[in-house]
Amino acid sequence: MASFLALAVSAVLLAPPPVREPKELIAIVENSPRTYAFKTVERVPEQWRQQAFLTMYPQSASALSEPRLGPDGRVSEAPVIEELDALLAPVEEKFEARAWAEAEKGYAALLEKYPNHYALTLNWGDAALKDGRPEVALKRYRAAQKLNPLDHRGFFYEGSALVALKKPKEALAAYARALARRPNAPYVLSAIDSLGDVLGIRVRTLRFLPAARVDPNGDGFDVSLADPRWMAWGLCKAAWRGEVSARTVADPQRWRLVTVQGFGPRSAARIRAISSDAGQSRVEAAGMI
Repeated sequence: MASFLALAVSAVLLAPPPVREPKELIAIVENSPRTYAFKTVERVPEQWRQQAFLTMYPQSASALSEPRLGPDGRVSEAPVIEELDALLAPVEEKFEARAWAEAEKGYAALLEKYPNHYALTLNWGDAALKDGRPEVALKRYRAAQKLNPLDHRGFFYEGSALVALKKPKEALAAYARALARRPNAPYVLSAIDSLGDVLGIRVRTLRFLPAARVDPNGDGFDVSLADPRWMAWGLCKAAWRGEVSARTVADPQRWRLVTVQGFGPRSAARIRAISSDAGQSRVEAAGMI
């Protein structure tokens, strides 16, 4: 069976959030008065696994129920419409009663009052999917993705619709995009694993835990790598923890397609941080095939 990790690493992903290029992060670290030391370890130590959810990037951040990118480039929780819950309750009752057509009409009516509402658009798609019209649901899920491309649910539900349309390869790519936005999402991983025979994969959830770790060391940070493919992750996290300038982006409206390339099993990379006489840290990388 194909490796789901390989697919997730090599997939072409639409990355709407502001993105710093590796060379930008390297420049920030090079010009920092802090010391950044990069080293390799033979395997992921057990304590990394136990503390993985406390050391994810950004440090100890709780997951947002509906993340949204603001005009200032900051990610925050989507605003809540107070009166919507009361209006939504009877529609949800129809959905729970499996009255799909009535629920669909209810969601459509609410969307007329609250156009471009992300969660309502997803629910509208769910009603169509439950009603046996996955092609209609797919269009609505993709419309929801445009409303909030940061959230993982639009891509997860897209995968469900594509499975119903008997398009497993496209479904697998959609699930990869969902996990790129919310790694370790339990219900996403569970759904993928339950569809293993259809998708041609088996999920090993440990693969989604970082094989890198960043620890403070004096006025700087140590970056330990158990897998060179996590080098960029370690660099991002170290810069995020140590440098205020790495947490903001000059152009928050930058959108682009990103192709994430993986390294072969025989590839390795060693990174050394060398402090100059002036106390500035510079980073040298030597790749070995």
